[in-house]
Amino acid sequence: MKRIATLAILLALASFAYAEDPEPPLTDLDETTLQERARALHRQADELRQAGETEFTAAQKSCWERFLVSSCLDAAAQAQRDRKLAAARLDSQARAMERELKRREIAAKDAKRAKEKAAPAKP
Repeated sequence: MKRIATLAILLALASFAYAEDPEPPLTDLDETTLQERARALHRQADELRQAGETEFTAAQKSCWERFLVSSCLDAAAQAQRDRKLAAARLDSQARAMERELKRREIAAKDAKRAKEKAAPAKP
C-alpha cells in the first residue's frame, strides 16, 4: 500500500514539474532582461523572508493559546524553514543570472583584447 501511495505522489509531482512553462536558457536572454529578472528574484526572496518572519512571529503567539503548544511551534518552525528554503532558491536563481552576466562581460573583454592584439600596430 505504501508503494502505491509513494508512486502516486511521485507521478503527481512529475506531472506538475512537466506542466510548468520552461524558462528560456540564460544564454538566450539579453543583459537588461537578465538584470531585471535577477533584481526581481532578489526582491521576491526578500519579501518572502519578511513575510515568513511576520507569520512565524504571529504563529508563535497564537501557539501559546493552544493546548498542544510544542506541535504548533514545530509546525510554525517548519513553515518558516520552508519559506527560507524557497527564498534561498530564488536567490540562487538570481545569482546564476548574475554569474551569466559576469561571464558575458569577461568574454566581451577577452574578445576585445584578442582583437586589439591581432590587429597590426599602426606606425
